[in-house]
Amino acid sequence: MHRINRRPLVTLGAVSLIAALSACSGASEGLGNDGADPSERAQQQVSPEQWYAENCPSTVAKVTRFDGKPIQEGDPVYALIAGRGTVPQDGRDEGLRLYSYDQAQNSFTALRAVEQGEEFCFDSSVETTEGYSQPLDDDVEFAPVASPEYPDGVWIDHGANPIPLDSNGKLFPNAHWSAGDEFYWGTTGVPSEDLESATETIDDCEFGGCGG
Repeated sequence: MHRINRRPLVTLGAVSLIAALSACSGASEGLGNDGADPSERAQQQVSPEQWYAENCPSTVAKVTRFDGKPIQEGDPVYALIAGRGTVPQDGRDEGLRLYSYDQAQNSFTALRAVEQGEEFCFDSSVETTEGYSQPLDDDVEFAPVASPEYPDGVWIDHGANPIPLDSNGKLFPNAHWSAGDEFYWGTTGVPSEDLESATETIDDCEFGGCGG
């Protein structure tokens, strides 16, 4: 059985998040290197669709059971390990938020609430960082993500999981760790060529349960 290798976040086109994410430096105060507000920069940049196409490549793996056997006979099941994903509808009353990160103080500052159905470029293999959230008054796990609004990276108070896909690149519906769970990320779909290029495998234990 071969599991997908854990690795730093992929380079997002011309915008590299490697230093920000693997070193856990994050996006300071939600601003880019030029000091401009991210929402203002986004208005001067390309459309969201073009940004994701250029800066958020998909990383896909085939899913097996913990014993290496296929999840189902016939059409394979895939997992989107990194790419464009939709944040889950978290069960907390406060909802999810975006944060900037002060590495020296190991503190996260809330920037704004995450809107329903909002998408980000994520990498489920990147280690999360534990820190204190003042709005939640608790220590939680934060994960780095990026978007056209925050091309240099931002933090979210929810770790991204691999997203299960069917052979058409849509959410795989026939497992307890797939669509319908409010704590799991989703996707509007992955191009078929990204599925065809998948060479790695990942077992379904990576989704929070085995033999689903």
